[in-house]
Amino acid sequence: MRQTLVFLLFAGLAACAPLQIYPGPQLPREQIATIHGAVNYYGIGWVIAIIDTVDGKKIVRSSDEIYWGRIEMLPGQHEISASLWVSVLSPMTVINRGTTPEFRRLTFVAEAGERYIVDASWGGGSEKNAIWIVNERTKEIVAGNKP
Repeated sequence: MRQTLVFLLFAGLAACAPLQIYPGPQLPREQIATIHGAVNYYGIGWVIAIIDTVDGKKIVRSSDEIYWGRIEMLPGQHEISASLWVSVLSPMTVINRGTTPEFRRLTFVAEAGERYIVDASWGGGSEKNAIWIVNERTKEIVAGNKP
């Protein structure tokens, strides 16, 4: 059952159209970089890393919305504001400890043709929680610290 749920979740995520955050017409994949958040299941709950802003531009209109898809950006330095959420129900019913998510700002240099993931782990408290950005192909951490 759990494997089916995870498969359906990722199938739904893959179906999301990418969000282009640069001006002009859409460029070929080898000329841009993409980034997306991550959803991890740890046996008793879900830890979700969500991208809130890129270079100061909000990805969603309100704090009640979550964008699950890929974000397309031009190569170069970018600042990502990401939030860590925890849910014991499902990734679609996000519940955070307290009233607001834990935000982190991460700066990295995106390379053309590369794909990046904003990932997170929950350690039970702000000082033990972590958010980082990893290159999907090389597995290199390009911003933040993975515990």
